[in-house]
Amino acid sequence: VQRYAREVRMRLAGHLIIHDKNLIYTVALRLGYASQAVFSRALKRINAYPPSVMRQRSARSINKVNV
Repeated sequence: VQRYAREVRMRLAGHLIIHDKNLIYTVALRLGYASQAVFSRALKRINAYPPSVMRQRSARSINKVNV
């Protein structure tokens, strides 16, 4: 049950990081993390990169589509 909850939380985190303009800190708090650092480590453990890199990569791919 914990594993499933963590996976759902991380999917939501990815969605919010890519589609939401809020600060990563705000996303972390919204998902119940005590700090951005803890959130970043958790997301990096799952996705291999931290939230800031996810956001940068998604912005680049969106810009390529729009060009």
